[in-house]
Parts: sequence; structure tokens; C-alpha cells
Amino acid sequence: MNQFATPTTERTPQLTKLLGSIRMIPIDRVVPDPGQPRKYFDEVVLAHFADGVEAIGQLMPIIVVPFEASDEADYQIVDGERRWRAMRMRESTEIRAFVAKNIRSAEQAFMFSIAANFNREEHTPMEIARSIERLKHDGLSGKEIEVLTGKSVYWIHSYYRLLKLHPDVVKYIDPALPAENRMKLQIARLLTECDHKVQQLVAHRLIGQRISVARASKIIDEVNEKHGGRIPQRQQPARRFQRVNRLAENTLASLTDLNPRKLREAIASRSNEEVEQLKTHCERISEQAMNIADVAGEVLERKGSRRGNGDS
Repeated sequence: MNQFATPTTERTPQLTKLLGSIRMIPIDRVVPDPGQPRKYFDEVVLAHFADGVEAIGQLMPIIVVPFEASDEADYQIVDGERRWRAMRMRESTEIRAFVAKNIRSAEQAFMFSIAANFNREEHTPMEIARSIERLKHDGLSGKEIEVLTGKSVYWIHSYYRLLKLHPDVVKYIDPALPAENRMKLQIARLLTECDHKVQQLVAHRLIGQRISVARASKIIDEVNEKHGGRIPQRQQPARRFQRVNRLAENTLASLTDLNPRKLREAIASRSNEEVEQLKTHCERISEQAMNIADVAGEVLERKGSRRGNGDS
């Protein structure tokens, strides 16, 4: 049960003023927040993390709030559930924590958790999507969500639209699945534009195959035509536009997901020939993208000119 009953209208709490001093608290008097964004914890990664905590100690305190909804706990976690789980694995009796007495609502606690956690990599795609959904439900604008998460509007939209997926398709992007049974996130994003019947048909056809996003896009179109009716000739230009637009969105979202530090390390680990090949590919992508942007600009300019002539 979440102890907070009524959301507040405050949108931008001064996070640094919410934390008190660090203290040691009994680990068995702490409970996780059922409303926190992250639900999936990789047990193997958690075990390695617990080994590190056992070897060098707890470097970063968790953040908790006083908990009054249960006689069995005194604190509820706002940030640091993974650290708490790791220390419980090693049967620690106490944990270092900030006790934040100025977080007074479920909404404040949730936004604090988002701000603290969203730039980490452990969240599943659907955890991110549902977190964005909750922020929207709580009344935050797109701009406020951008500021809170530190992510672009394209990144936010690319995850939010995953909520359009059928439950049978959602299970295929679960990171707990073996890689060979998991669907690429870029392909799942393409499926959000299809009805549920097409989503399921395509998912069953693609699972277990090593397939490119471009090939998957063609298969999606084939299934759409077969089960959703052939696209009339007059609709072909609109369909081509949709394909280019969704390719641009997916590419941008995928590139935005990359961690700059880890990307630099990965590139530095490869041979000069491989790095040169990557550079060439990126330059060609940039060139093609600029060509499309130029065409879009010309179209907008012509439409603006026509509008201006019509108004004169």
C-alpha cells in the first residue's frame, strides 16, 4: 500500500532541500515504494552489485521517507531500492540513508524518483513508458517531462507510444527474455502504428529471427496489406511519408538512447578500419537526412508562399 493518499499540485520541488542528514537505519524496517518506476531487477547483475557492496561497503546512501502506513516498517524508499536489495542479499542489518522529511506526497516522491533514476540504464522500456504515462496523468506538460527526465521530446514520445502495443507483443520486449526470443525495440516501435491483430501476426512471424529493422518494416507493410486491405494508389504517397517519418523517429530515438561515455569506450576498442567504416556510415546517414530535410524545407516554403498569395 502506498502511504500517500492525495497528490499535490506542486510540480518542481527543490530536490536538494528535501534531504536531511545521513543516518544508519535498520534495514528490516525499510520497504520499497510500490509506485516507483523500476519493477525489473536482473538477479545476476544484482548479485554482482551485492558482491561489490560487500567488498567496499555502501558508497551511496539510499533516500527514504518516514512511513506511517504499516506497523512493520518505519521508512519507504524513494531512491536506492537496488542498493537496499543488494544489502539484504548479504544479510546486512543496517543501511545508510537520507531521511527526507519534506517529501509529503506521492507525486513529489514519484517525481523525485524519476529525476534520480531516469538517466540510469536499468529501466525496462515499459517501465519508462508507464512512468511517462503517470507523469502525463498527473498533469505534467511535455516540456515539464523533458525538464524532469533530462530527455528530448522525441525520446519521450518513442517510449510513450509503446503503450499502444498489445500485451502479447509487450512480453517480447521484456529484457528478462533470452536475446534470441526478444524483439528489437526499434521493431516494437514500428508496430505501434498497426492494429493489434497485425501486431500479433508480425510478432509471431519475427520472433526467433535475426532480422534488420528495414526488413521488418517491409514485413509489417506486407502483413498490413494482406490483413488490413491493400492500400489504394491515392494513399501511397501518404504511406511513403509515414515510412520515412517513422524511420527518422526511430533512428533519432535509438541514437538518443546511447550512453556517450560507453559509446566512446566502444568505438575506442575497435580497429581503425572498423571506426572508419562507422564514420563513413554516419556521414552517409547525415547526408541523406539533410537531403530529406532540404526537401521538407522546400515544401514548407512553397506552402507558405501559396498561403501568402491566397491571403493577399
